[in-house]
Amino acid sequence: MNTIKEHSILVSKWGYDQTNVTFYSVLKRTPKMVTLQELETNQTECEPGKFSAKVKPGKPLNEKPIRRKVLVRFGEEVVRIGERQFARPWNWRAQRETSYA
Repeated sequence: MNTIKEHSILVSKWGYDQTNVTFYSVLKRTPKMVTLQELETNQTECEPGKFSAKVKPGKPLNEKPIRRKVLVRFGEEVVRIGERQFARPWNWRAQRETSYA
């Protein structure tokens, strides 16, 4: 089950009072590890007054790539980014992001 492949894009949705969306490009894949590059987040739609937008991935950020272990959770390959943040393959649809004023 290799659903996370080199050159694919992963998405991570995280947050408590708001939903943050982070995209990553898979630079390298080994059987147990991936090297990821964080991508810009571009708004495609904005809902004025609702503090909500739809976002898609953009260009790579000038951040140092990160290396993470690939896990299987509920039958799906995911990558743990942080303590409560996981990234999974992006479905090519804009993702909803929310924020405060």
